[in-house]
Amino acid sequence: MRTMQWGMNKRSLGTGVALLAMVLGGTTMARAGWDNNKVKGEFTRNYTVSGQVDLDVRSGCGDVEVRSGSGNTVAIMAHIEINSRYGGNAEQRVQAIEANPPIQQTGNIIRITHEPSSEWRNICVNYVITSPKTTHMMARTGSGNVVAEGISGPVDAESGSGDVRIASIGSMTRVHTGSGNISAERIQGEVHMETGSGDVQAVDIAGGFTGHTGSGNIKLRQNAPGPVRAETGSGDIEVTGSNGSLHATTGSGNIHADGDPKGPWHLSTGSGEVSLRLPSNASVDVSARTSSGSVSVDHPITVQGKVGRQEIHGKMGNGGPLMEVSTGSGDISIK
Repeated sequence: MRTMQWGMNKRSLGTGVALLAMVLGGTTMARAGWDNNKVKGEFTRNYTVSGQVDLDVRSGCGDVEVRSGSGNTVAIMAHIEINSRYGGNAEQRVQAIEANPPIQQTGNIIRITHEPSSEWRNICVNYVITSPKTTHMMARTGSGNVVAEGISGPVDAESGSGDVRIASIGSMTRVHTGSGNISAERIQGEVHMETGSGDVQAVDIAGGFTGHTGSGNIKLRQNAPGPVRAETGSGDIEVTGSNGSLHATTGSGNIHADGDPKGPWHLSTGSGEVSLRLPSNASVDVSARTSSGSVSVDHPITVQGKVGRQEIHGKMGNGGPLMEVSTGSGDISIK
């Protein structure tokens, strides 16, 4: 009986291996078939401009990358992908786009437009654009990454789903994505950043900052004064170099801030620690409270009102803007 049982198990095992091979083979074939359904093409166009360039890109699907170049030419290189499995003659559609790209020039205004429609269904176009430094950029993509670097701005960049990275911009910058990480660095002006889900990072910002994420961390380093507002539903907040007003809130996460409160500071977390580092000559009115944890202040403080392990109110230095700090659960440290 044992021998018979072993034989049956070997036959079952052999059948199972054969079935697994068929399944794996089918998966490989399916993937190959998916790749084979993609028809690709490309085109390049050059446009002569003079002075400030207004660049407007609106795409239903695809990446948008804009970088600065020398001279008076806007150079556009595009890579087209069409999924033919949903019907239509993909080769003809690619050839039509290559022959007649969706680009219009009116003086120094360059518009690239193929927003979602039946004509552009299942078509993605990735753009790499080189434009003179004196370029104002507006870019929208329904799905894809957006990159802008080295132009004067302003810059307004948005993706329905994808990462956005902005660097070395000479004026105000606005960044938005429905889902993805966003970053900005070396911006000479105000920065507004928002993502539905993802991290927000801003480095060397010479101006005010507004950052919001539904879920993710926020990290900011300022190198010039300006108001700061940072909000996350869940994640840590880190702010360095803030010399104006500061508003930082997180539903769950730690907050760290390093700067000189020349304006009101409001820092709040539902659950997490708050640590602040101020200059030795800082002058503020302090109101700090934790529901579960402790409050510690390393600076001399003139107590006013309540004082205890979990709460302190008073003046630091000669007093000044209100610095209000609170956490539902966690320690507060002011150094």
